[in-house]
Amino acid sequence: MLSDAPLNPTQLAGIMAFGMAGLAAVYASRSTRSANQPETRQWCWVGIFQILFCIEIWLGTRHAAHDIANDWLRALGIYQDRATLQKWLLATIVLSGAFAGFAWWRSPGRIRQKFTLVKLAVACTAAVVLLFLIETVSLHAMDRVLYHQTGPVLLIAYAWMASAAAVTGLAWRSAASGK
Repeated sequence: MLSDAPLNPTQLAGIMAFGMAGLAAVYASRSTRSANQPETRQWCWVGIFQILFCIEIWLGTRHAAHDIANDWLRALGIYQDRATLQKWLLATIVLSGAFAGFAWWRSPGRIRQKFTLVKLAVACTAAVVLLFLIETVSLHAMDRVLYHQTGPVLLIAYAWMASAAAVTGLAWRSAASGK
């Protein structure tokens, strides 16, 4: 955004969803404080990231970064050939995310641990980070999908709200169980 323009319904939906998820995650971190110290820290980090998502949507820094990259490509005289670079960046982002997820899944000790609620919330949070990175690259074919008007908001808002709802539900469930 980085402008004085009012927030649009898509931005409002994302900010409200991530705000609720952030508050729920912080609440879960306080509820699990005595039971499990590592989980408490993880819920706290999930909450911080959810709040950072709100700020990012409000400021629109991913769009500003995209514009800066476009200006740089124009200055180099290769703006017209950016689609190949964008495809490589998208492949790198998706493969890096898949590799990181696989490495985390197969990490020593992970196999012996049960899959906790906070780990699902971390996975949902990581998926949103990947989504923001994909938005930053802004390949036109991806933009047509993510920015498709679906009802009152763009399709991307539904992805944000689904992730935030999952984090909120997991946080409330974790807080209720005290673990």
